[in-house]
Amino acid sequence: MAKKAQHGGARDGAGRPPKQDGKTVVVSVSVPEGLAQDLAGYAEAQGLSKSAVVTEALKGFLARKKR
Repeated sequence: MAKKAQHGGARDGAGRPPKQDGKTVVVSVSVPEGLAQDLAGYAEAQGLSKSAVVTEALKGFLARKKR
């Protein structure tokens, strides 16, 4: 009796697409409670993750500092 193949292996284009900015890392920061609540409310209202909001805010802050 021939052995049945389990799976065909990885398919081209399968899985989550890579992020444009590359690999992500976890960064823990402390912020005032009110600011954390504002962040959560803004992210929810915009349909974004808190990480996405903080990432864009930090990019803008650093870009202004380079000028």
